[in-house]
Amino acid sequence: LQTTLRPYQHQGYIWLHNLYQWAPGACLADDMGLGKTIQTLAFLSTRPGPFLIVGPTSLASNWYYETRKFCPKLDPSVYRGTQRKNILLHLRENSLIITSYNLLARDIDVLQNIDFSIFVLDEAQSIKNAQTARAQAAKRIKANFVLTLTGTPIENHLSDLWSLFRVSNPGLLGSQPQFFKRFVKENRREALAKLLSPFILRRLKSQVAADL
Repeated sequence: LQTTLRPYQHQGYIWLHNLYQWAPGACLADDMGLGKTIQTLAFLSTRPGPFLIVGPTSLASNWYYETRKFCPKLDPSVYRGTQRKNILLHLRENSLIITSYNLLARDIDVLQNIDFSIFVLDEAQSIKNAQTARAQAAKRIKANFVLTLTGTPIENHLSDLWSLFRVSNPGLLGSQPQFFKRFVKENRREALAKLLSPFILRRLKSQVAADL
């Protein structure tokens, strides 16, 4: 990794590395601007691929150039355009595929046939509605580990959590009706926080101000 992580970012990397050993997925929910991208790239740079990163179309170029700048051993490709499926023909352990939620939904019949090492969902609140095509497509991706990234205060919307964790940690929150009855209807925020605490890392700017 061609940069030095701030102390809290290094902590995030260690947290991801440890979860990778035993959990199916995690949610990095740091405030915007605290470096979720660089923490993710640090994590990916120590693991074998191929990797899939999905996010808003506007962020694809940023992921590409950040990868090229900080992780020279990784081979990033932006999956778009009429010839995009050719990118999938020669995937290697250092391949990193970057695409949008719209293309994920459009090409899911192809993408679901690939065994990815790590699947990253940037701005993961984009799949907060489980009924959308993008959320259903994300559920069909095969990966050893799923990482959701969101700077949104996810604890404010309990119903959104089920859709995110259905992808990253399948079965943890039960079915949607079970989740609604157990946590939303009875407003059991503390019980839900305790259940999810091993799988969510959230830091506010005020908490890490000394490192900034």
